[in-house]
Formats: sequence, C-alpha cells, structure tokens
Amino acid sequence: MCNNGCMMFMPDSKRKRCKHCGEPRYNKKKRNRDGTTSNLIPHSTMMQLPLKEQIALLIRDETTREELMYQANFNSIASEGIYSDVYDGSVYHQLREEGLFKNDLDVALLLYNDGFTAKNHQLTIINLVVLNLSPLIRYENDRMIQLAIIPGPHEPKDLISFLKPMLKELEDAQEIGIDVEGDDGVIYHVHLHLLLGESVLSRGMYFKAKRYPIPKQRPLSVFTKKKLKKGEKRFGIRSKSEFAKLRSFKGCEFFGLDIMHLLSGVAKQLWKIICGAFGKAITDSKWTIPSSLDACTKNLFKKKGLKSIEWINMMLYVTPTIIIEHIKDPGAREAYVWKWLQFLVQQVNIGNINEKIFTINQHYLRHLKEITLAMGPPQMYSAFSNERALGEIKRKVRSPSAPGINAGNVMLDLAAKRFTDRLHTQVTSTTKKVLTDLADCNAPEVWPPLWNGLIDDYTQYNLNKLLNDYWNVHLNNLGNINPFIEAGARLFISSKDIIGSSYRERADTRCDDFYVLMVIDVDKCKRRHEIKRKPRHYFGEVIFYFRHSQGGLTRLLGLIKIWEVNLSVDGIPYTKKLANYKHIVVSVGDIYSIAPVYTATSNRRYIVWPETKVMQNEELGLLTDLY
Repeated sequence: MCNNGCMMFMPDSKRKRCKHCGEPRYNKKKRNRDGTTSNLIPHSTMMQLPLKEQIALLIRDETTREELMYQANFNSIASEGIYSDVYDGSVYHQLREEGLFKNDLDVALLLYNDGFTAKNHQLTIINLVVLNLSPLIRYENDRMIQLAIIPGPHEPKDLISFLKPMLKELEDAQEIGIDVEGDDGVIYHVHLHLLLGESVLSRGMYFKAKRYPIPKQRPLSVFTKKKLKKGEKRFGIRSKSEFAKLRSFKGCEFFGLDIMHLLSGVAKQLWKIICGAFGKAITDSKWTIPSSLDACTKNLFKKKGLKSIEWINMMLYVTPTIIIEHIKDPGAREAYVWKWLQFLVQQVNIGNINEKIFTINQHYLRHLKEITLAMGPPQMYSAFSNERALGEIKRKVRSPSAPGINAGNVMLDLAAKRFTDRLHTQVTSTTKKVLTDLADCNAPEVWPPLWNGLIDDYTQYNLNKLLNDYWNVHLNNLGNINPFIEAGARLFISSKDIIGSSYRERADTRCDDFYVLMVIDVDKCKRRHEIKRKPRHYFGEVIFYFRHSQGGLTRLLGLIKIWEVNLSVDGIPYTKKLANYKHIVVSVGDIYSIAPVYTATSNRRYIVWPETKVMQNEELGLLTDLY
C-alpha cells in the first residue's frame, strides 16, 4: 500500500507509484552481488482478515448457527405498513424473488467504514454487521466483524482499492458459495450477500441558491443502477461503482441513509438558529436526567465537540419540551419537513439566515421515506454500532510511533478472543445476591444494596394500607398482611435498563435515575359496580423496591410516589414541583421504563422517556383511578 495511506496496490497491479501522491510502491534495493535484482519489498503493508473464514466459524458452531436462523424465520408485516427490520424492505423481497437467500443460512451483511484519529494518525475501520442475527444482539461489539484497519497516516484517497479483496471474496461467495462442515458433521452450503454498504454523510456541502434551486416541492429523483455502473460526472460519480458488480446491488438504496449523522446534523442546524437561548434551562435539568439515557444536558451554546447522540437527544427530548413551549404559532409546531424547509427559505430570502443553512441534510431528508420503504427502518443500519466498534479499538491503541500497526494487532487479538470465547464458553461470575420472584433468567431483579425490614418501619408511607390495597386486587381471601419485606435499591429490567430509587443515600454529584413511566391497569367503571380494568400511563418517583409474600404468592413490588400529570398542547406530559401526588405499591412489571425530567423556564417539569411520543388525554391515568 502507499506509504501515506492513499491507496492499496493489488498483487496483479503493474503500478509502481501512488497515483495520488507519487510515493514509490517499493523500497529501493541494490542489486545482489551476482548482478540479479533483489526481491522487491513493499514500502508499507497492512493486515486484512479473510471474510469467508470468519463467517464459516459462525456457521460451524451450533449455537451461532441457530442464531443465524433469525433471517429465515423472519415474518415481514410490511404489507400492513409496519417496518421493523431490513427484511421488510422492498429490496430484500426483490432479491429473494431473483433467487438470492434461497438457503436458510445464506448470510446478509452490512458494511461500514469510518475514520478516527489515533496518535496523530488518521486510521479507517472496515466493519461488518451480520444481519442474520437478531437486532437484539447483532450490533454488540463481539458480534461484529472487523475486516481491516487502514493504518494511515493520512485518510485514504482511494478507499475502494482497500475494499477490493473483500469485494472479490463477496463476488465468489455470492455465485459459488462456501461449504462449511458444522460441529454436527453436516456440510452447509452458504452464499454471502452484501445487502447494504452504509456511507457517512458528506460534510461541508451546501446548496447555494444561485447555483441550485433550493428546496422546491418537486418529484424526487434517484441515481439509477445504470448511472452508478457507468458513472455520472455531473453528479460527482466519477467512475463506475465497484459495488455494482454484486448481485445484491440495486441502486443508490444500497448505500442506505445514516440517521446518526443526518439527525445530528439537523439538530446542529436547529441549534444555530435558536442560538443557545435555552442553554441554561437544559443545563439546570442535568441532575434529573440519568446518564444511562445519554440525554443531552449540556449547554450547547458553550460546549464544543459534542457527540452525535447528544445532538440527537437534543432533538428528541429538549426540542419538544423546553424549546417548543416558546413557539406560539400552532402551524410552526407541526414537524413537517416541507414546512421546515419553506421556513428556512423564507428566512434566507429576507436575510435573517445565511444561505449556508442549507446543507446536504435537507436533500437527504427528502429521501428518508423512499430509503425506508426500500431498505427498512434506518435505525437498523445507522452508524451507532460502528462508532462503538471504532471506540473499542481506539481505546486499545497505545503505540505513539506506529498506531496503524498497533490497531491491526488489536483487531487480530479481538477476532481471536471472540473465536475462543465461542469455542470455550465459560461462565465465570462472582456470586451476587439479588431478589427475584420467577425462575426465568429474563425476569426483573432487585439488585443491591439489599436489606430486610418490617412494614412498620415505613409508617410515613402507610405501607401496611398500600399493601392491603394491592393484595386485595390479586387475592380473594386476604387475611392479615405479612409484616416482613426484603428490600433493595435498584431494579434490573435488562442490560440497558437499570433503574435506581430515591430511598438510599446518594452522592451529591449523582444524577436522579429513579423517575419512571408505568403502565397500570386501573378500574374505570367503579361507579357502575363492575370491574373493567384498562391500561393507563402514570409517572412518578421510585422510593424503593421490595419482595413480599402473601397468601402463597410472592411478588417483586415497588413503592412509588405517583405524580399528578397534565399534557401540554403538543401532547407532552408534564408535572409541577408542588403538584399533587399519591403513594402506591405496584408490581415491578408495571414499570415500563426510566423517565427523566426536564425543567423548562416556565417551571413546568416535562417528562420524557426513550420512546417519547405525543400522548392523548385518554392514555393518561388519574390519581383517583388508582386503588
């Protein structure tokens, strides 16, 4: 490869110098004593791991082989308008009609590339996601495959030259396939198909009004497969795409649409317009936003170098709460793309905003629907997982003099470790006591610190009455309430959802992680003397969790301070500092998710959660409906 990292030389290439910087391909060597030419030694080399062998290792093992069956067992409901994975997209269905993915274990792949800086070197990672795995596990670091790390020292000028070995493998594997002998002795014939080649959005690109008709509502046009095969210089496609040789390539949809960079770019654009007017309100809310949610609580006007996730969370949580309450025009509150673009055009025309506000993001937003219909929901191929893989490798690179070589060795070590971990699955864990009420390993658990107590220890909450009310719903013959409880401070729902409680002592610097959204079945027909329970949404503060037994039943419960909550005109729930509340005991299964709080300049305490949505009044529960 080029000593500056510009390009890679293929073995059959006769080129002796880099076509970009002119650096020689080989070191200059003197002739041997007998007059013959000495062996040519490349100026620089890099490590690339074989793709087919790494996929074969997954197919060989029975456990991962079963996990790879997710794709074959996937039932698409795209016809009902619901897109949940890449297999709902029209491109995948078209490929199946053409005879691809005819075997249950045929593998669909997603390709990423991205650059990062290590010790003043610009490195580039080539990363693959195996889409056959369930979305619950496919994006984990140890499930992804790193094929290569381009060692730099500069950003590659001919990225495709580094991808040619992988593309050659894919061409062979899509046509001929590979045969893998499983650990059960069966030979599995498998084809590999690159379903998506995700690309990072261009930066620094602007649509200037005098040269490009800034956004008008006109029919969308996309690059056809023919243009991508032959090239289209007037659109920046200087030569034919090497990916067009793959049978899975159907056009520009192949490159997907990375919502991580797209949405963070839109968020930055929005913030430039409002220019930090609400920065203090965001910063003041940081103690009520748990770090596990990655919500943005920095004053964006002052803070530099924010991550994409922080910009996106500004759009998700700050915009519909702190910012939107200051927008009085009802039409301006509607999140329509064209209304947003028309507003920007108007502001540019009257001179309030510079024309550079129109970045490439405006163009990509127009294609969001078409890409979703073709390739499934964009979150299935966003760059978040690639950023995690990149971060894992970057943290392990230590060499100041040769970070590129060091990164290649890190990649090799990780691949070897992941293989041995699958080959010799060993569970080594320290014994930790937790509270649970089910044998199911996926059931919620109450985590330490744990303590034993009596109901009478919590008379300030009237816990005896609250338990009496709870068990009356679940038992016919209640009897006397069992006075003993086993309590704990944290609730484990999943590896991504661990919720705290307010009862235990906390450090002054610790963020509040005990505000929750609950979905509770309540009786809406009390006045008609009949029981007709319906689910309603409630929000509140967890005081502590505990396990309690009564009448032969054992339950994990939570003592909750439930708030009186209202909806804004935009359907966002909010409470106030001195709002009414009610203490109640609920099953931990009723706790849906963590629900941070943003305090706006109006003193409203807006409530958000990972799946924040506009709510209707009939979805919101009343304190009077609770038992």
